[in-house]
Amino acid sequence: MDMDEVQRSIQEDLTQLADPLSQMEYLLACARASQGIPPEQRREEDLVPSCQARTWVITSWDGGLLRMQADSESFLVKGALALLCEVYNGRRREDIQVFTCRLLEDPGFTGRLTGEQRKGLASILERLHEEAAQ
Repeated sequence: MDMDEVQRSIQEDLTQLADPLSQMEYLLACARASQGIPPEQRREEDLVPSCQARTWVITSWDGGLLRMQADSESFLVKGALALLCEVYNGRRREDIQVFTCRLLEDPGFTGRLTGEQRKGLASILERLHEEAAQ
């Protein structure tokens, strides 16, 4: 699936879970299923500065494809990051540059996140797009 298809699939899943409690449980289940980043690999330089809870994002480019790992002390943020990893991980720079992520506009995705958490996720997306443009 391309990035738009993955995003649409996530949005459809959240829409089918119409009530906010079920949507929150979906994010928490994504967090539990996520491998995250092992504690020994969490570095200060990988912390996202605009996040309330300690949140790490590690990116690298392997053969022109993004390799992204993410983790957070906030389980809701960790779940949201797991879904963003589904969208972005393994993608080419060109694909990331032209992609518009609409998940942060989706109340099913962000409805239980604080304004600061949404802002932190937005800064992560901005960083990914900046890296892809380099």
